[in-house]
Amino acid sequence: MLRVRTYITGGQGGDQYNQFHFGGTTSGEAVIAAARTGQLWATLGGFLNSSYVFNVSGDVELVDATTGNILEIFPATPVTVEAEDTGDALPWATQGLIRWRTGVYEGGREVRGRTFIPGWPETASTAGDPTSAAVTAMFDAAGAFLTNSAGAGGLHVYSPTKGLSRPVSTRSVWDKWAVLRSRRS
Repeated sequence: MLRVRTYITGGQGGDQYNQFHFGGTTSGEAVIAAARTGQLWATLGGFLNSSYVFNVSGDVELVDATTGNILEIFPATPVTVEAEDTGDALPWATQGLIRWRTGVYEGGREVRGRTFIPGWPETASTAGDPTSAAVTAMFDAAGAFLTNSAGAGGLHVYSPTKGLSRPVSTRSVWDKWAVLRSRRS
C-alpha cells in the first residue's frame, strides 16, 4: 500500500500532519496518489483560513500493511496549497471531520477511517456547528477525492493494530465540529 503525508503549518497551534493510504504499489500509482492528495487540499483551500499551508510530500512510501514497515520510497511531485480565506480562524482544535467507511468487518468491527480538516474561518460556523456550506464543501471534496483515487489503487483505511488495509467504499461528513486529540499510549 502507498502512504502520502501532508504537513500542515500555520494557524494557532503547532504543526500538524495528515496521511492517506492507497491500494497501489507502483511508482506510477504513487505519483497519482500525491497529485490526488494535493487536489483534495486545493479543493478545500478556498474555504480555509489563509494562515494555513498544506505541503504534500514528494516522498510516497510503499508500506507493508502487515508490519507497517516502509519497503520503498517513490518520488512524486510535491504539492503546496496555501489556504485562501482571510476571515478570522476558528480555534485551532476546531476541525471538520470526514469519515471513511469500508463496509469490511474485522474482529466484529468495521474498518473505518477519519480525516480531520483544520483551518476553518469563523464564517464557516453558525451556532457552534459547521454551516451547511462547510459540510457540503467537505462532502463534495471527499467524494471527488474518493473517485479520483482509483488511479492510485483506490483510497484505503489502514489499521496498524490489525495489520491490514481495506478500500474505502463511502464517505460522510460530521455536521458538528470535531476535536483532534493526540493518542495516548
